[in-house]
Amino acid sequence: MEKNKKYIALLIMILTQSLMFGQSNNFAEKVSTYIELPKDTLLLGEPAFFNYVLKNNSDESIYVEEGGDYRSGRKISFNVYIISSDNDTLKKRELWGAMGGRIGFHEIKAKESRKFKLFLPMWGDIERADNYKLSVSKKFRIAKSNPFLSRKTNYDNTEIVPKESSILLPVIDNQEELGNFIYEMIEDIKEETKGRVIEGPGFKTGERTYKPMSERLAEYLRIIHELKDDRIVPFLIDCYNNNEYFTRNRAINYLSRYPNNENVLEVLIDASNGADNSKYEIFEDSISISWSSDYTRQVALLSIMKFKDEKAINYLVSKNDDDFPHERYMILIRAKFLMSEEDRLRIYHAFEDDEHLAVVKKAKEELELMNKE
Repeated sequence: MEKNKKYIALLIMILTQSLMFGQSNNFAEKVSTYIELPKDTLLLGEPAFFNYVLKNNSDESIYVEEGGDYRSGRKISFNVYIISSDNDTLKKRELWGAMGGRIGFHEIKAKESRKFKLFLPMWGDIERADNYKLSVSKKFRIAKSNPFLSRKTNYDNTEIVPKESSILLPVIDNQEELGNFIYEMIEDIKEETKGRVIEGPGFKTGERTYKPMSERLAEYLRIIHELKDDRIVPFLIDCYNNNEYFTRNRAINYLSRYPNNENVLEVLIDASNGADNSKYEIFEDSISISWSSDYTRQVALLSIMKFKDEKAINYLVSKNDDDFPHERYMILIRAKFLMSEEDRLRIYHAFEDDEHLAVVKKAKEELELMNKE
């Protein structure tokens, strides 16, 4: 009899625990989302950030997973759609590289919120004024306690909670206001850098140590990278010429986005004659070239190739007798992607009598491929 009582008690305990662990925390009913724009109306040509906000409506803390989803400048765990008034969804950019970023669970206290900052250009290029609709969705992983604080990380007690929100996104064409925005941004950068130069993740304090830049300054760097307005060009040229605010390499990377500006071409030509810090290896009939945005000379050369300008083509052709065969090889590889058919022919013919066999072979290969097109 005593044995049966113990058995029944054990069975009740197991059933109770099973019911407890099988119960849902109903996080879907405890949280809500909404979109927070930086202002009511955006300017055409203004790269903007916005927030996707997760609000905890319950009376106790929850933990939400964040990170590990960063790829090509985009947090791919978020689905973002920009839809025009004609009901056309803007095309997203192609992704490259692998995902990255630290993963963690962040506490959201009762009745409080967590903002996820997203960069609008990563999900579509807005090229005309319109009343758009911005739609955002995400499957949040939510827990009652932080799984990473337990001895063994366990996702069994987390829930996947899909949420979606939409908002109107008016975009107007006001070039005067956009000019004011650019001017104020430049002044803010000058004020915040205080004579220092932004290198890598911030301001260099030692051989391998940096003081992080502010969040606002980091946002400005992303905005400049996406900006397509020539009014920023004089500032970037000054940065390059005077080596101030940004490194010369960063300034060249920004200037590479303006392939129709004659003043930019002059700076790019100057940069393409600077010190060569690239890594390459020359073999008998080929050349191995690594690539990095830190290679200022090569970034400048590739940018020059985008110019539909006689001066740019003549400069590239003139490189047929310099001491950098790996750059001629690089030009031959990239020509079909960046240059017109006529300009490609000039490049191929200019390099087909090169003193380096690898360059000659590549030039002839490209000519043959072009003849078959």
